Amino acid sequence: MADPAPKPPRVFISYSRTSDEHIDWVVGLAERLSGDGVDVVLDEWSLQDGHDVHAFMEKMVSDTTIHRVIIVSDSLYAEKADGRRGGVGTETQIISKEVYDSVIQTKFVPVVRERDDDLKACLPVYLQNRKYIDMSEEDMFADAYDQLLRNIFDRPLRKKPEIGKPPAHLFNDDTSLIVASAKATRFCDVVTSGKGSASAAFDDFADAFITDFEQLRMVYARSESSTWCEQIRANISSAVVHRDVFVKAVRMGAANLPLERFVGQLIDLLERVAGFRERPDGNGSFFECSEDNYKLLCYELNGTS
Repeated sequence: MADPAPKPPRVFISYSRTSDEHIDWVVGLAERLSGDGVDVVLDEWSLQDGHDVHAFMEKMVSDTTIHRVIIVSDSLYAEKADGRRGGVGTETQIISKEVYDSVIQTKFVPVVRERDDDLKACLPVYLQNRKYIDMSEEDMFADAYDQLLRNIFDRPLRKKPEIGKPPAHLFNDDTSLIVASAKATRFCDVVTSGKGSASAAFDDFADAFITDFEQLRMVYARSESSTWCEQIRANISSAVVHRDVFVKAVRMGAANLPLERFVGQLIDLLERVAGFRERPDGNGSFFECSEDNYKLLCYELNGTS
């Protein structure tokens, strides 16, 4: 069975009856929000003849079922709020206390409808340090409306990303990796910022990587034959950290640099890495892995024989 549709969020719109044009604009905003799944409480719809205006406003501001209080502010609203005049003044006394005292800072959403002669947003003093949604320009209304709608439904345009795993080299005891990791970070910074030579930064990383990678080379000694498979396993685990640093730099270059230039540098680095397949001059040691040792190594590496 499908989950029931979520209950529409309730919002109350606070505004000043500045002019017929302004009232029509507020009603149009309320109608559009209603059409987009928002339960809007507006005095034009909900306040009937004979109702206590102040009691209605106080209830709307304090009502726990109201998800957002949208404060549509123009010059007259700011003037009335600061002077505590009329219905706006009554709301202001309630809202300002809620704003200052409430732990929940998301309930009250200032919407700027007008700017003054100095292009400053017309907002009451108690709201001037709060982030607002700017609807003062008609050509920016669509983006501002989407911002308001996302605010009401708690669906921000840019969500905080999932927390990933920290780079493995941070927890590796092999201090030689510090140089290659730092060079990889430097290369990524140069590519991202566009400041400096990305080609030179990658060459610096490549040199540091080869130097660090050399630390993985193993020289067999017969006296270590009983622990050789264990040493290989530990070496492979360490190589994974080197791999992560390598992948970090290569991904950045492949995704952001001209391929005709970067591919040549990458091939040069890979050819240098391929050289590690050969036994270096002067190293005559050779380890013959017995069948038992081979099975033990396979088990150590991946749990299979």
